Amino acid sequence: MRLGRCRHKLNHSRHEQRVDALLALEEHLRRVKIVHQTDLQEERGAVALPFALARKYPQASREWGWQYVFPASGYYREEETGEWRKHHLHESAVQKALKRAIGLSGIVKPVHSPGEPSAVVYVQAEILR
Repeated sequence: MRLGRCRHKLNHSRHEQRVDALLALEEHLRRVKIVHQTDLQEERGAVALPFALARKYPQASREWGWQYVFPASGYYREEETGEWRKHHLHESAVQKALKRAIGLSGIVKPVHSPGEPSAVVYVQAEILR
């Protein structure tokens, strides 16, 4: 009987973490979309698409559905078209956020991936900040 109660409490806690993570992601996407809309007004912020897709759907690189969930903060100029584009967040930024989060979480053993629940929460907080 106790085991059943413990499982319920654990599942409830995990559910709350998932809900919190989804709410944080939703808020993050709302902010990214605002930045994307501003970028479009300033004629930048398109993303690179495979050639055939870009040729078939010329406006797709500017559409919200094709934008990165974690975009880089800077832009680069496409040499062929001269268009200003945005790329995804570089993996080193994620690694730095993970390292910072591990330090904040107080985990003393090496963590090679965000497998520790407390590290995951801090990584989410750092990346979505």
